[in-house]
Amino acid sequence: MLCGKKCLMEPMGKSTLSCSREPACTFFKSCSTLLYTLSVIQVVIFVALASLQLIPSYSGSIKQRATVTATTLAPTTTAEQTTSPKIDDSLWSKVFLNKAEVVLSTKAPLPANVTKVTCSYNINDLKLKGPMDITFDNEPPTMEELNKMYPDVSNGGSYKPKHCLALHKVAIIVPYRNRELHLRYFLFYMHPFLMRQNLDYKIYIINQHGNGTFNRAKLLNVGFIESLSDYAFQCFTFHDVDLIPEDDRILYTCPPSPRHLSRGVDKFKYKLPYVGLFGGAVQLKKEHFIKVNGFSNTFWGWGGEDDEFSRRLQVSRLPKLRYPADIAKYKMIRHKHEKGNEVNPDRYNKLQKAFYQMHKDGLSTLAYWVVEKTEYQLYTNVTVELFGPR
Repeated sequence: MLCGKKCLMEPMGKSTLSCSREPACTFFKSCSTLLYTLSVIQVVIFVALASLQLIPSYSGSIKQRATVTATTLAPTTTAEQTTSPKIDDSLWSKVFLNKAEVVLSTKAPLPANVTKVTCSYNINDLKLKGPMDITFDNEPPTMEELNKMYPDVSNGGSYKPKHCLALHKVAIIVPYRNRELHLRYFLFYMHPFLMRQNLDYKIYIINQHGNGTFNRAKLLNVGFIESLSDYAFQCFTFHDVDLIPEDDRILYTCPPSPRHLSRGVDKFKYKLPYVGLFGGAVQLKKEHFIKVNGFSNTFWGWGGEDDEFSRRLQVSRLPKLRYPADIAKYKMIRHKHEKGNEVNPDRYNKLQKAFYQMHKDGLSTLAYWVVEKTEYQLYTNVTVELFGPR
C-alpha cells in the first residue's frame, strides 16, 4: 500500500509488534488536504459570481424557462431592452403536451396535438331542441342519402365534436336482424340527436346470423365485447332499433349508476308499465356491466331478459336512474314479432334463477363467432353466429 503502517515483529520472545508510518503516507495525506482546500475555494468563487449575475443561472421551473425563451423571441422596444423583461401571467395558459408541462403564449397558435377545451354538458350550453317531432309516416332516406346528410360521421358510425374535447365515450349497441327500414329511421334520427350532445360515440349494429331463434341479450353481450376491442368506451347504451327518443334533453352521457332511458313509450301511453322495468334503451358504465356479468345468454326468443337483468342490478345493489317523465319520452315503430323471435314460454322460470345464475351465466360464459365485421359510414355492422336453437 502507498499509505499505511509498516509493522515488524519484535525480537524472539516478545509478542508485540513495532509499527511506524511509511514516509509516502505523509506525502499523500498532504496532497489530498491541498486538493480539498482548492475545491472549497472554487465553490465559494462560483457562488459569489452567480450572486453578481456574472454567470448564467439554469435553476427555475419549466414555466420560467419557457417564459424567458418566448420573451426573447418577441419584439421589444429600446426601453424594454435596457430593463429586465416583465411577463404578464395572464397572457399564458397551461397545457399538457407529451406528458410534459409546457407553457405557451395564448397569442401563438396551439400545436395540433394540444388538448382542446373540454366540452360543456350543461343544458344551457348545448344546442338542444327539446321536444322533437318524430314521425314514421314517410319513408326514411336511403343509406346513400343518409351518408350525404351526415358527412361528419365516419369510421363505422363514429363522431367526435370538433370544437371541444368530449368527456363521454359512448358505444351505442343495437341488437338487430332483418330490420333495414327500422335501421334507416334509427340512423336518421339518432345521429343528429347524439351529435348535439357533444358525445364521442359510435353506433354498433349487432346482427344475428341465420334464421334461428333470436337472442337479444346475448347480442348485447357481444356488442359490449366487440366495441371494447375497438375503443376505450366508458359507458354503453343498449338500444332497441325500433325506439326513438322524442326529446334531446334525454342526455346519453355516461351515468353514475345504471340508467333506464326509455321510461315512457307511446305504446304504453308514456307511462312506466312497472317499477322494475329496465329495457328498451338503457345505459351502464363499463365497470357496472362487468360487475353484474352482463346479460344472461340463455333467453332465446322474446321477453324476460330485461327483467332478469334488472334483478342482477338489484343483487349487486346498483340503483336505477331515470329522467323525469315529462322528458323521457320515446316513440316506437310498430311491428309484429318476426319469425324466430316468438315469445319465450320459459322466461318466468328463468327469472327465478337470476339470483343464483348471474355469476355462472353472462360475459363469463359468452361464446360466439364473428361472421363479418364491416365499418360503414354511419354504423359498424357485426354479424355473429350465436350457436343457438334452430
